Amino acid sequence: MKAVFSRRWRIERTFVLCVILAGLLAGCDPAPASDGGSAASAVEGSAAVGTGDSAHALPEESTAFDPVIPGIGVDSFPELDGSTACLPLMAALYEKLCGVDRETAEMYASSRIYSDSDFGTNDAWARMEDQGYESNDLVLAYEPPEELFAGATELKEEGLLEFEPIGRDGLVFLVNEGNPVASLTQDQLRAVYRGDVTDWSALGGAREPVIAFVRNEDSGSHAMFVKCLMHDEAVVDPQTVEVATAMGDLVEGIAEFGNGGGAIGYSVFYYADRMYAAPDVKMLAVDGVVPSNESIADGSYPLTSDFYAAIRADLPEDAPARLVYDWLLTEEGAALLREAGYVPVPAPQ
Repeated sequence: MKAVFSRRWRIERTFVLCVILAGLLAGCDPAPASDGGSAASAVEGSAAVGTGDSAHALPEESTAFDPVIPGIGVDSFPELDGSTACLPLMAALYEKLCGVDRETAEMYASSRIYSDSDFGTNDAWARMEDQGYESNDLVLAYEPPEELFAGATELKEEGLLEFEPIGRDGLVFLVNEGNPVASLTQDQLRAVYRGDVTDWSALGGAREPVIAFVRNEDSGSHAMFVKCLMHDEAVVDPQTVEVATAMGDLVEGIAEFGNGGGAIGYSVFYYADRMYAAPDVKMLAVDGVVPSNESIADGSYPLTSDFYAAIRADLPEDAPARLVYDWLLTEEGAALLREAGYVPVPAPQ
């Protein structure tokens, strides 16, 4: 489900845009489906999902479906917000809790990006913290930058937010497959991103310039990069590195840059391993430990951080977002994360 998963999502997101465009060109509410069908009824047996402007049409769950959570189904599934690397988790939730097929669930998760143009880690946390913004959402997101996370923690202490870690991921470093270097230490990685090391020959590689890629500062992977590796150390002047505004752009840039092995960048393990695996890119070991679900779970891989489920504390007990949030914190929820390829946080002792 690795590269295929990502390609399927790109195709489905194109389909979603075509449906939206068809509706705009029609200039009116879609008419009831005829035998020939229409763009809005391209999926047979569709039902509105979500609320307000972000509602969209998806197939109803089977009439024989036995709800996993009483009261939760296609018509009552909560609005979801969060990180790009949590999109497969959103799809897995929708498939499990609504009784739909995987293709429909992946289309649903892809549509999250288009229901909100500001979809992403920082924006999701910022909306959750904005008390002037009415939110019934369930947020599934990686840890944001320190200042934003401190604000969320303060609101949690004041009884305004609820959030708990549900999974763990690793910060991984990617290089071109042709690069002979297989492992770097944390000190070596920091030296690269400080600009102290500028040639791969100083790292055991060929005599070739180091081309460092970074993510934009409002991305969850950049927050993880600062928290896990750089801490308070300044990163080299952005004018001397390549800045990628999307995770896929970073991976492709490393694979294609100069047709050589000089590029290096970072991502979260789940995205690089399962969502956008590229044949011309490899992951480096850090301090001699290869990143994997096992090394992230047992703590031997040194660069890890948690991701979270979050809701507003004032949601009633029967609110869909709260019901799904509570379920995610159970062993059933942890099992779903494992099935989707994530590493759940260890159960409390």
